[in-house]
Amino acid sequence: MLAWRIEKAMSCPDCGTREDEWKENPLAYTAESFVCAGCETLEWEVHDINMESTRPKGIKYRLVSFDPNKPPKLRPVNTD
Repeated sequence: MLAWRIEKAMSCPDCGTREDEWKENPLAYTAESFVCAGCETLEWEVHDINMESTRPKGIKYRLVSFDPNKPPKLRPVNTD
């Protein structure tokens, strides 16, 4: 557990790599893009809220399990 905490503290909070990895091998990683369906759903909700003229203060966003008793928000489907 202690080793994991030390490694996590040495890792970049955004990409998760460590500086020593890059020094050992500058070609250790390459970047690639992908669409996370959860993040996409959250961004749509942020977009919808920001379009409202009376945006509430302190609003937070989260993913919740599908409820068959509530109508789903329909969004464009990413087919990439």
